[in-house]
Amino acid sequence: MSSRMKKFCVIIFILTLKQFCLGQLNKGTWLLGGSGLFTSNKYVITNGSLQNQLNFQLSPNIGYFFKEKFVLGLSPSFIKTRSVPEDISNGYSDFNAFRFGPFVRYYFLDSRKVINLFTRLEYQYGLDQQLNPYLHQVSSKGDINTFSGNVGLVGFFNSSVALELMLGYYRDNENIKSSYLLD
Repeated sequence: MSSRMKKFCVIIFILTLKQFCLGQLNKGTWLLGGSGLFTSNKYVITNGSLQNQLNFQLSPNIGYFFKEKFVLGLSPSFIKTRSVPEDISNGYSDFNAFRFGPFVRYYFLDSRKVINLFTRLEYQYGLDQQLNPYLHQVSSKGDINTFSGNVGLVGFFNSSVALELMLGYYRDNENIKSSYLLD
């Protein structure tokens, strides 16, 4: 294939791709997405013992463009953390949390752009519980209010798929109740 033909094919491909990337931020469009997180950590506790920790978080979201470039939506989150000391004789502890709340998102650039900038504000209310099944004890139980504000960059691959990078602020305000024994 000649050099001119390759350039022509690349130009046609880019123009075609650009046509497929239009209309993602228009009024009446749905936004479906989310994030997931899995981490495995090892900590040294103040008494010198080791503790392994597994974290899992799933945060889907669904939104609707009520106006061009402006989304309102709902975002639930589920968090599970298991902490296991090296000396398993004390058992392990689990932290479980469920959060739910609204979010608002606004895109700054023209809706026909393949790359765009956005901001997102979110509030979630949730319930959480720390328990030690080995000792049949709930260490803590409470409710939590979470606020986050983010700015980000999004790149659209086609009319349905995009990749986002966000940077932001996240704050939890937790109301912990006293511990009690499991039945």
